[in-house]
Amino acid sequence: MLHLLRDNGLRRVELPVAIVTDRNPDHTLMAIRVYHSVWPLTGSHNIRPPLLQKEPSLHAEGTPGDYQRALV
Repeated sequence: MLHLLRDNGLRRVELPVAIVTDRNPDHTLMAIRVYHSVWPLTGSHNIRPPLLQKEPSLHAEGTPGDYQRALV
C-alpha cells in the first residue's frame, strides 16, 4: 500500500499497488512495472481503448472465456 498526501498534505490517500519485475535469462533485472488504480485519486476508473482491433472469429476458452462472458 502506498500512502499519498494530497491537497497540500491535508488528505491522505491509500493507493494499492502491484509491482511486477521482468528478468533476463541470467536472472538479472530487466524491468520493474508498477500498477495501480486511479479510483482512489479520481473517484472513477479510466477505461482504456483496446490495443488490438476486434477479431470476431477468435473466442476465449476455459477460465478466461468464462471471465469475459461474465463481464457482458
